[in-house]
Amino acid sequence: MRVRALVAAARSFAAALAAALAGGIALAPTAGAQAANAWQYPVGTIGINQQVQSTLAGVALTMRGTPAHFWWFSCTGGQTIQLDVVARWDAYALITDPAGKVVAQDDDSGGDRNARVTYTCPVPGTYRLGVTTRNASGEVGEYRLSVRGTAAAGVAVTPMGVPEPIAGLGPELPGGGAPGSPFNPRNSRPRGLLRQAVSSTGELGDGSYRYNGRPLDAWQYGCEPHREVTVNATSAWDNVLVAFDAAGREVARDDNSGAGRNARLVFQCEERVLVTFGVTAAGDSAGTYSVAAQARSYIPPLAAIPVPRAAAVAGGWCPNAGVPICTDAVSGLRWSRAENGVIPASPFPVGTWPRNGVMQSMSACRGYFQLPGAQPGAWQVLPGKISQGLPGCYVGVNSAEVLVASYEVLVHPTPAPVSDPLNAAKLVVARGGMLPPRAIVAGNGESAQFVCVAAMAGDGAHPGRIAADGRGCVVAWAGKEVVVTAEYQVLARP
Repeated sequence: MRVRALVAAARSFAAALAAALAGGIALAPTAGAQAANAWQYPVGTIGINQQVQSTLAGVALTMRGTPAHFWWFSCTGGQTIQLDVVARWDAYALITDPAGKVVAQDDDSGGDRNARVTYTCPVPGTYRLGVTTRNASGEVGEYRLSVRGTAAAGVAVTPMGVPEPIAGLGPELPGGGAPGSPFNPRNSRPRGLLRQAVSSTGELGDGSYRYNGRPLDAWQYGCEPHREVTVNATSAWDNVLVAFDAAGREVARDDNSGAGRNARLVFQCEERVLVTFGVTAAGDSAGTYSVAAQARSYIPPLAAIPVPRAAAVAGGWCPNAGVPICTDAVSGLRWSRAENGVIPASPFPVGTWPRNGVMQSMSACRGYFQLPGAQPGAWQVLPGKISQGLPGCYVGVNSAEVLVASYEVLVHPTPAPVSDPLNAAKLVVARGGMLPPRAIVAGNGESAQFVCVAAMAGDGAHPGRIAADGRGCVVAWAGKEVVVTAEYQVLARP
């Protein structure tokens, strides 16, 4: 009877987990807890044939009230991977696809209470590898996550066995690391999650984790793309702030940039990820302190460029190989080059807006952008909106509504459909930063870009862009970049 009960419980957990992410709905944090949605804030990135180790503890990151970690993983279409989670506690592993749906999960296939998942990625994109437990009140702690894989579909994966310790972290050291050792995320359990403009307090003492021979308290912060966070530490003694990446490497520090002997650290977030900030001491004195984080948007130095005449942009979407039109092989939709407000024949309508009191259709367009000093061909191709009477393609970027004079417009397949304009593609409702299945890739930025459409406060439904990063539909509107998460539509294959 106990075996049957355990099997039933495991099936119940798996069903609840699948239901939680079914349809692209993100997992919600526990009500009332000082917790962040674990799926929305991956703790780092892991690559093929790599391994990481970390500690799952506390309530800083949860999934339906259960501690959880997610890791970014870039998978190619047809690539087979094997995910192993090794721990002293009952670990549970899962994989979500770029749209946020659970596509694979496992409890104990790795032997003992370890998890092992084998999965073949059907489409390229950024997947998330999750580590959790199916018992919300059960034991959690240190774990090792490893990924092994092949580059072609149908090729068997060779098991890795138990991962070896990661170089640089070493064995577990009671009471913290030895003087001069690297930051060890396994031993320094975070005191909590830093909230926007909320002061948190702590105390450094003899029992604190030690980093470079000094006591250190670790605090975590959920970074958002294109956000600049300023962390301030305040104390009666000379404090120091240190920032660490997911592997425990020190990436920034400050001693006295704040008032008096207080530290102030300014950190720019390039992706949605969890960052660890450490409060430590400059000298022998330590004690109570307070720490607070304040974030604001910042503008990355991204500038629009003319549509290249011989584009070779990687990313799996239709490349513009030196001709004015390129075609999505499945839907037949085409991107046609234009300039200065001109709209090519047979534009594909995806939105509307009231121009001079008359509702007018809007089409998807895309502009090419480049970072200063980037290598030739290192473009970002970002979708936006265009309509008759507008001077060009408007794209939400750099926290602003950017007008692009040289662009491409999404047009009907050839021959154009006679009656049903959506027989080549359809708009699918989505929420919470999720992507529907079969979304049509329309560009590339920090990740693949897709066309979305969102309602704009009585001003119609405007096309924009969305990526598989959970941020939402980004629309250029009223001179700024507006992000819609409540409800929007995404262009997908029928």
